[in-house]
Amino acid sequence: MGSILNFIIPKGSKHIQQAPVTNEVFSNYSYSMHDFSINFSFELKKDCKNIILVEVVDGYKSLIRFLKESPGLINFVKSNNICIITCSVADPCPKNEFKTISNKLKELEILDKIFFIDTNKNLDNQNNVFAFHYFLEEAVNSKEQLFGQINDLGYVSKKIDKSELDKFRNKKFLSFQRNNDKEHRLSLLHDYLTNDFSDSYFSFLQTILYAEPYQDSSEVLTYEEYNKNLPIELDTNGNIHGFRTDNTFQKELFLDSVIHIVSETSFSQNELFISEKTLKPILNFQPFIIIGPFGILKELKKVGFKTFGDFWDESYDETKDSKNRYLKIRKLILELNSKSINELNNLYKIVKDICIYNNEVFYNMKNKNSLKEIFKVIENER
Repeated sequence: MGSILNFIIPKGSKHIQQAPVTNEVFSNYSYSMHDFSINFSFELKKDCKNIILVEVVDGYKSLIRFLKESPGLINFVKSNNICIITCSVADPCPKNEFKTISNKLKELEILDKIFFIDTNKNLDNQNNVFAFHYFLEEAVNSKEQLFGQINDLGYVSKKIDKSELDKFRNKKFLSFQRNNDKEHRLSLLHDYLTNDFSDSYFSFLQTILYAEPYQDSSEVLTYEEYNKNLPIELDTNGNIHGFRTDNTFQKELFLDSVIHIVSETSFSQNELFISEKTLKPILNFQPFIIIGPFGILKELKKVGFKTFGDFWDESYDETKDSKNRYLKIRKLILELNSKSINELNNLYKIVKDICIYNNEVFYNMKNKNSLKEIFKVIENER
């Protein structure tokens, strides 16, 4: 028996996009397109659960703007057997922002007609919220396309064979940053520029406009001092803006460095999700330090991976305050940087089995379609 869900997809709004959730609907469900700024002359199908799908552009603030530009839509939804699914998958919603948006929708007396699909696992305990690891799931479902195809940077990412792991590594760290206008990434750039990381691989691509680093004010450089050093490139060859990052694995960089410093998307707002950035060291057999949200290492262990707390201090993962968390990570990085390259190569020999284990965990993960499961739950609601 097929699904009883019938979707109405808004068109003509700058606040709505066609992204993963909408594409899932296009492929597998009944739907129609409608411009809500004009009228509501679409058919509500009998014996179906009718749903307006709003995949937002700029967080759930875009949902509020969409409702405001569609006169009468709120009353239409309240008066008919129809609900709204709103989605923020690529950009998970911070918990404090979600609370603000929920209060606004409650004021509009429409909150109980809305389901949220998000990738911030910290929202899991909220009413009518479905949170899942979209980036991890997407990588697992497309694992055969991660390597062996030419990527946006013009090279073919090649898989590392386990027989190659024992080669001597000349660099201590490997770390990629594109957009540096976040406090944790600017902080890492600051530490890179004010310490000796000449025996490591770092990239910092785009210039800084507004972020402030987690440092004592006396240490902070001016934007001009930061920006005059940018871009710092590894594999981009001048293409510092428009490229996908989920299949850019230059094999030589990973085999010639010991520890991967992951600069995650989320840090100060603590949106808990695992992006393709965290998967890079897992796919390429490297131990990792994650400059990411509170609890991300705990979440990685929850889904089956191992981390490296037996070999260095991972207490940063238990530090909620973003500045203190970064300063703990900074201390750890500088401690490891003070070791010789021979010491770190010996450390890699000790942690190599965990790196192999993590890689195998990823490749043994089964394909999953959480969106289909979420839609099934919604289908059975009310």
